[in-house]
Amino acid sequence: MKLKIDSEFRDLIPPLSQDEVDGLESSIVENGYNPAFPIIVWKGQEIVVDGHNRYSICQKHGLPFETVEQEFASRYDVVAWIIKNQLARRNVNKLTRLYLIGRRYLVEKNEHGGDRKSDEHSKSMRQNDALIRTSKIIADQVNAGYRTVERAAEFTQAIDALVSNTGITCQFLLSGQVKATVKDIVELAQCGKDIQSRVISKVTDKSESDIRNAISKVKREDRDHALKEAEEKKRLEAERLRKEREERERLEAERLRKEREERERVEKERLEKERLAREQARKEREEQERIKRELWEKEKAENERIRKEKAEKARLEQERLAKERAEKARIERERLEKERQELEKQRKERLEKERIEKERIEKEKAEQKRLADAEAELERQESLRLKAEEQERKRIENEN
Repeated sequence: MKLKIDSEFRDLIPPLSQDEVDGLESSIVENGYNPAFPIIVWKGQEIVVDGHNRYSICQKHGLPFETVEQEFASRYDVVAWIIKNQLARRNVNKLTRLYLIGRRYLVEKNEHGGDRKSDEHSKSMRQNDALIRTSKIIADQVNAGYRTVERAAEFTQAIDALVSNTGITCQFLLSGQVKATVKDIVELAQCGKDIQSRVISKVTDKSESDIRNAISKVKREDRDHALKEAEEKKRLEAERLRKEREERERLEAERLRKEREERERVEKERLEKERLAREQARKEREEQERIKRELWEKEKAENERIRKEKAEKARLEQERLAKERAEKARIERERLEKERQELEKQRKERLEKERIEKERIEKEKAEQKRLADAEAELERQESLRLKAEEQERKRIENEN
């Protein structure tokens, strides 16, 4: 049977611890489903109202389970039944009881529209009256004051906020694993997310077992941190003033140094200009001498070039004549080689023809010899056949 899970109904019930879930799963798997505890189902809707953990375990292992259908007029009635059932059948501690009462009030508050905003005064008054009536009805049913119900709702919202902001489980805060009062939990929920996370971290790593002490310690750490920050700011301000004074002194010394360096630079520039003027005059003299040397070198290079051109022309002419003689000799050698090759080719062809003719003659002789041998063999076989027939004839005559 496939049932539906409504997250709102499921979340109304404080979750079991992991040990409780493991124990329940082991019991069902080993002993089978106990029909004394059927899964309660909203009749006509096929929605699980009670027994979510048992249903999940049976689905996981494919085990059969028992169900009982129960009629409800609305979702509000389902919510009221779930919380009432939890308060009645579980041996809950004070914090869990308050959490369940607050959860019921918040659900019914939303059912009556108490969380909606309106600018109309009369409508707001009607909503407030409805909320007060809701808290009084719940208070009468749980044997408490309606203010207690409203404080329980505040406590439930605080638990939900801590679960959402820190990732802690609802069971951890309600099971008594950590020492905390309702006031402590509400106060912690009103703190910033950073403080919430740090407090929960201290109680989960067991450096603190009391949320009140953990809150005090975290706030004391924040105060100490703020004092240290103030002292650090004061130190940084004194350091800044000292650095500003030193910077002013440095800038003044830098200004005087720059003025001195500027005077030295101007004097250096004057001396450098004089040196450059003398250097320029020297370079001009050297340039004139260089030009004269270049002209002489060019004339010398031109004469050398003309001489080399003549020598190169003579060398090239000699090389051309040598190449012509070599080419003529090569052509003559090729001609003679061709003639020799042609004569060698003709000699080989003549020898090949003679060899072929010799082979033909030998083949003819061999064929004639073979034919002669074949005729001789035929004559011998014929003679043997005739002798055999003669012998057979004589044998037949002797037998007759």
